[in-house]
Amino acid sequence: MTESSIQEAGNTVVTIDLLALDLSQCGRCTTTEAHLEEAIALATDVLKHTGRRVELTKRVVPKADWAAIGMVSSPTVLVDGQDIADELLASHCQDCTELCDCDGEFQCRDWVWAGKRYTKPPVGLLLDGILRRALEPTTPMAESCCAPSCCG
Repeated sequence: MTESSIQEAGNTVVTIDLLALDLSQCGRCTTTEAHLEEAIALATDVLKHTGRRVELTKRVVPKADWAAIGMVSSPTVLVDGQDIADELLASHCQDCTELCDCDGEFQCRDWVWAGKRYTKPPVGLLLDGILRRALEPTTPMAESCCAPSCCG
């Protein structure tokens, strides 16, 4: 398949959203932003060969607005509306505690990858999450088969 026929085949958009309490002062949020940009650059090269392109949206979301959009932790990375984190963990974040003017401490997201816990997601974790979400089949394999009799 040539480059032009790949683009003609679909050019499906993979939507990536970065939602965070802050993208200017919090070290955890700004590192997530930088690592996400690096992961997207790497993923883009792979995804173009599958007829997909990436669109990134960055959004600063005040704590008071989280419930309205279903956000449960900062920072959050969504690929086509799905959180790339397999589990939700958090720990104290001094930067965001000061920024949000919260009562008590603010907890930013922790990330788990390859059995280790991180306060700032490694590029590999983000790349893995992007590719898994972007390339997962929309129809489960068992349902895509014709009749039960065909597979024996």
